[in-house]
Amino acid sequence: MTHALNEEETMLVDTVRTFIDRDVKPTVREVEHANEYPEAWIEQMKRVGIFGLAVPEEYGGSPVSMPCYVKVTEDTVLVPLTLQIRNRDITFNTKDGVAKGEVNVLGRVATITDHVVQTFEQTLEVEEPSELLGKALDQASVHWWALPLKPGRYRVDIAIKDVNNPDHVGTWAEGIVVPKYDDEKLSASSLILADKMEQVPTKQIGTGQFILGNTYVRPRVSSGPAVAVTFHRSQKLNFWMQVYNLAIDDKSKQNAATIQYQIMDMASNKAILDTSETSAALGDNSANSDQLTVRRSVPLSSLQPGKYQVTITVNDHVSKQQVAQSAPFTVD
Repeated sequence: MTHALNEEETMLVDTVRTFIDRDVKPTVREVEHANEYPEAWIEQMKRVGIFGLAVPEEYGGSPVSMPCYVKVTEDTVLVPLTLQIRNRDITFNTKDGVAKGEVNVLGRVATITDHVVQTFEQTLEVEEPSELLGKALDQASVHWWALPLKPGRYRVDIAIKDVNNPDHVGTWAEGIVVPKYDDEKLSASSLILADKMEQVPTKQIGTGQFILGNTYVRPRVSSGPAVAVTFHRSQKLNFWMQVYNLAIDDKSKQNAATIQYQIMDMASNKAILDTSETSAALGDNSANSDQLTVRRSVPLSSLQPGKYQVTITVNDHVSKQQVAQSAPFTVD
């Protein structure tokens, strides 16, 4: 079912785009890594009437039609970029009982025609008590950036320089395809496998490292692009995925989605978990929206060491569409 924007909603879309270009983009890196509530942005959004577009009126929001909210965000996709650096690859200097390592990270995102659309720079610090440095060298530090990009093909380049050892430099590059989420097509985000996932306080929603919406999601990072992420049996497998463009039934004014969870043992090709639930069971009014977020955790203590694959399948019983995302992982 399509929905044409009325004149007021069209003006709202233009207002949001102007706000993003004028107020958000010039300071987005600074605000993101300050790990503070973006009060200046929020107050400006309130002044121009665009704060709370997805919040019900009874909670202080200014609701608009769902297609308008989709229109505001459909031309920009948030692309989480996670960087893992082994502590052993960092040079540490010890002073007053504290070992400190620093690396400069320079990044750029360019189109396939080499037009630079975004750059970022940050100095990352790792500190450990000097007596624990030997153990800490076997660990790694994980860092995260949220890159707002328009749908299309890009190349991401990152250069890493060791501050305490200027000759120690590393580079990484990879092509990415940012998808376009069409209004009528059931779609999903990437399936993120995380080693830590928890709900955050209201003031942290949408800000800070590893925060997606109202959830802290720290992705598990593999040792290479073709290598599955590894979890220990003592950990939980956390997975996070968003689903977009669920159809709303005209009579019930709700979606009619079911979510199936399956974990396959790749050695035996047998399912060790195969269960499903409705969107209503997710809570958060998921049945009343054309979008839902899947957040689930599975203990791994009962799994034997080996290779596995988790698949989440969403069936929309109104539009008769299906979308699925899979991700491999290893248990040691």
